[in-house]
Amino acid sequence: EILPETLGRKISTILIEVANIPRAILASFDQSAVLRQNVLLTAGHPIKAVSAMRDMFRGAWSPKNFDAIDAATKANPLYVKLVASGFDYLTISGKQLTKRAEPYMTQLAQRIPVIGAIVRWSERGFVTYSNRLRADIFYGYARQFAGKKGETKILSELANVLNVMSGRDTLKGG
Repeated sequence: EILPETLGRKISTILIEVANIPRAILASFDQSAVLRQNVLLTAGHPIKAVSAMRDMFRGAWSPKNFDAIDAATKANPLYVKLVASGFDYLTISGKQLTKRAEPYMTQLAQRIPVIGAIVRWSERGFVTYSNRLRADIFYGYARQFAGKKGETKILSELANVLNVMSGRDTLKGG
């Protein structure tokens, strides 16, 4: 009984990976993190956006830089509240598939010679920018609401708004 479920799951994963190759390749040649996915947050927080953009290029350029920027974001004392609030923190390939950035929901495109290097570069940049900008905005507001009545609910609603405004979630009905 376990074998068919595992086999079915493997086949499903392979089909999803193959179907997402074109999306990953196309997403690698645009700057959708800044100009599409996070445009509202970028426009609303230009200073944080410039800082996140600088890190986007640093993180894209080098896996080592990506890891350092990611570690710095997670080292913030408010990171625990960020995660507890339901914030959708993105990861890169090889991690949990559902937490990866939607355009990069395949690892197969990264195995294509030459194109794969561009896809990996772009994914690191996308994830760095999206996480840094949204986390910095969250951290700023979290400091303002620290210790206030209803802090947990406010931070949960803030995380939802940040997820929605960056295309990571849908609006929840009232």
